[in-house]
Amino acid sequence: MTWVLAAFLSVICWGIIGILDSYLLRKFSKNIFVLSWNQSIWSVFFLSLIAAVVGIDALKTSWLPWLILGGFFGYIGDLSYWSFLRRVEASVVNTAWVFHSLLISLLGWTVFSETFYLSHILGILLVMA
Repeated sequence: MTWVLAAFLSVICWGIIGILDSYLLRKFSKNIFVLSWNQSIWSVFFLSLIAAVVGIDALKTSWLPWLILGGFFGYIGDLSYWSFLRRVEASVVNTAWVFHSLLISLLGWTVFSETFYLSHILGILLVMA
């Protein structure tokens, strides 16, 4: 699988999740912690599946504290995302996700000294336009 296909599949999956989250918030529960609990159940299931496939020893890494910290901030991000979904339509909330990729690009450039090519800069300008 090429990285372009993986990127498009990622966008499609995030779009589906955004619509499902919006539907769950509007039809079943206004409590964002219900979605958090639901996501936790799926996360534990998939992490257990990964641990069974690759072996538990493969998950022992020096990066574990950073992964836990990233999970914590991801949880805070999910709570704010669901809070916005409760108030605004999914199409409006997901439009703001455009800035997520710009932020990641800028952080990669500043923190990891990644290089920007002309195509990257043109893409950023196109998204901002």
